[in-house]
Amino acid sequence: MWVVGLGLTTVLAGCDAVECRDAFDCRDQDPAPAGQVWTCREEKCVAATPTTPDAGADAGADAGLDAGVDAGADAGLDAGVDAGVDAGTDAGVDAGTDAGPVATAYVRVVNALYEGNFDDANTPWDAARYRMDVHSSATSQAVFTGVEPGDLGTKDFVPVAPGTNLTFSLRKAGAAPTEPALATTAAVTLADGDRLTLMAMGGVASVGTSEVNAPKLLALKDNAFGAVPSGEVRVRHVTADQVIADFFPRLLKTGSGEELPEVTPFTADPEVKGRAIPETTTRLLVRGSIDSPEPSQSGEVGFTLPAGALVKGTAYYVVSSGDDRRAMNDPGASSLLLIPAGKNGALRLKRDPLLYFFHALVNGESLKVGSQGVPIATGFRYGNDPAVGDLPASPTGHALTFSLESAPGTTVLDTFQTGPLEAGRRYLVVVSGLAGQTGAAGPRAFVVADTFASDAQDARVRFVNACPSAPAQGIGFGYFDVAGDGSSRGTTFTSVIPDVTYGAVGGPATGAAFPAPTGTDTTGSYFHYAIRGLVGTTVTERSVKGPLITRPHLFVLMGDWTTGPRFRALNLRNNSWTALTPRGDEVFKP
Repeated sequence: MWVVGLGLTTVLAGCDAVECRDAFDCRDQDPAPAGQVWTCREEKCVAATPTTPDAGADAGADAGLDAGVDAGADAGLDAGVDAGVDAGTDAGVDAGTDAGPVATAYVRVVNALYEGNFDDANTPWDAARYRMDVHSSATSQAVFTGVEPGDLGTKDFVPVAPGTNLTFSLRKAGAAPTEPALATTAAVTLADGDRLTLMAMGGVASVGTSEVNAPKLLALKDNAFGAVPSGEVRVRHVTADQVIADFFPRLLKTGSGEELPEVTPFTADPEVKGRAIPETTTRLLVRGSIDSPEPSQSGEVGFTLPAGALVKGTAYYVVSSGDDRRAMNDPGASSLLLIPAGKNGALRLKRDPLLYFFHALVNGESLKVGSQGVPIATGFRYGNDPAVGDLPASPTGHALTFSLESAPGTTVLDTFQTGPLEAGRRYLVVVSGLAGQTGAAGPRAFVVADTFASDAQDARVRFVNACPSAPAQGIGFGYFDVAGDGSSRGTTFTSVIPDVTYGAVGGPATGAAFPAPTGTDTTGSYFHYAIRGLVGTTVTERSVKGPLITRPHLFVLMGDWTTGPRFRALNLRNNSWTALTPRGDEVFKP
């Protein structure tokens, strides 16, 4: 599944006769009578008089919950007595009288940390590097242990004792509480029934620095949202995504075009009650007012919400997180967390699909593409790096129209259907054929999904045949060996991917290893890339020098088979899919 929902049953299901689960749910009641507070008993909100323990009673008597006892134990038992045994009387004090409800607050943590390396967005993801513990100033025991970012990065609330001037600290998993913290909250006061959400954010690579993205731990009170009117949905934007300066704010936008105010990087919207958005919202977008995300021409990072994601009368933290420079299928890529205030559970949304439009239309002019009149990508030219556009995720896909950039009214290819598009996925859209032609030789488009493994870091390829005049049997792809002089092409052709017909992609879904030998001359190092085709009864083998590949690539063959096809190799380990081109001669030659 490309959208992971965690523990949302209590959020999405109706409550019927259940009025409350705890005191937090009673916060929208009228003011309690003098001397009383609202509490939850037998799933109903009732006014009760708080009971203060007798200051003269022995500390071991039934006077509430000792700091060393699990908050789920019977609050009427002394910490030293087994919860299933009648404590009897302690030092003459009647222990049979229950001290009443014990004051309890609740805390949860959200780990939205990311790599944060300004120089290399493709550092391999190592979950252990981002695994964290959370400690409280009120106890020597960790409140949370081993919390990783990602699909399971939002933990359920746990009970803690209320108090004043409490702080919470973030440390690497297993670190002693005496070790320096990576980040510490400001002091907070927790009263009975309060719910606190801790947000761990920032770049792990910037630990111990003064960089804007150094790790931080925010303490946000869920109670601050207040009671949400039954017909409203409120959101509070929290910014935790990759940014290079604190003056590059982020803002949240609905799919209908409503923009919420800007939020400073690595902070929460100062409007603690949240901001109302339509319950019918189906898409949320994040953008900057100064910088733009990579590699989108829209300047926005979009997220499609599944049906029922927003519930009336509910408030949510909306956390934009991750690094937009990382590959879409990478755990550290851009994501959006939808976290209900005061309730367990979270919905983690992956970025809407990116489409990489590659121009392989022989003799074709610069193109642009739109969908239902909305521009998607512009200015892609023959053989240049792909132009990147984004569309909402869709189980059926979208219709695309390609036209000349110089003459928008001139359609090159109309109502091309993309097929299903999944969030968190990237797709190559190749426009090929012969400009000005019709029929089989005319313009056409086809879609190739990125299916490489997210952790693949070696030289492997898939082969895309976008050569309209290719032999009917298809074209095979491989390499030649290197001659004894260490630079010239040898005589042995090694097949890596067998015959691929026009408009198709060849090779395993995870790519085929490409262990080509390296040639070297005064210009540097290179491979002798090779293709093979059967025309009639004649087998033709051709080659061209090209830069070394050390990462997964889509190898696109284009041009004319007779005069010599060309190639572009797209590096899928970066999010721009920069194209490698031949070295020296542009075309494959015998």
